[in-house]
Amino acid sequence: NCDWSSDVCSSDLVFVAGVLAYRAAQSTSDPHHIVNLLGREPVRAELRGVVVSDPTGRKSFQVDVSAVKSGEEWVPATGRLWVFLRQERVVRYGEEWEFGASIREPEAPRNPGVFRWKQWLAERRIFLTATIWPRDRCELVATGRGNPVTTLALQVRARLEEAIAAGIADEP
Repeated sequence: NCDWSSDVCSSDLVFVAGVLAYRAAQSTSDPHHIVNLLGREPVRAELRGVVVSDPTGRKSFQVDVSAVKSGEEWVPATGRLWVFLRQERVVRYGEEWEFGASIREPEAPRNPGVFRWKQWLAERRIFLTATIWPRDRCELVATGRGNPVTTLALQVRARLEEAIAAGIADEP
C-alpha cells in the first residue's frame, strides 16, 4: 500500500518492471542456452541453426541455434550467434545449416569512446560469435525455415533492387 500519490507508485512499479525485464533479457538461465553448453571461453564446436538475418552481400549474419554436437549426438540448444563466414558460399535467410566453427565471446572495446559491439550484441541477446573458416564443415540441411513475412519482404526487396538496377542500366 503506497502512502504517496498513485503516480509515484505507478512510476515505481514501471521502474521495477523495467529492471526485471532488463535482467531477464540479459540472462542465459536456460540450461540449453549455448552459453551454458559451450561456456564463454574460446572453443571449437559443431552447431545446427537457422539463418535469421539477411546475409545478402555480407559475410556475417545471425543464426538461431537449435542444436550443438556433443560427441556423436546432437543436443538441443537455444540462443543466437553472430556468425562470420570465411568461406566462398551463398547463405540465405531461412536456411538451416550444420557447421563447424570457432566460438568465442566478443571482445570488449579497449579504447574509450569507441562503439561497444559486445554491449550492442548483448542488448540483442547475442553473447557469442562464431567464425566458419574455410576448413570447417558447412552443410545446408533445409530451406524455408524463416519467418514467412520476413521471407516475403526480402523477396520483394530483391525484386525492387533488380528493377531499379535494370532501370539505371538503361540510362545513358
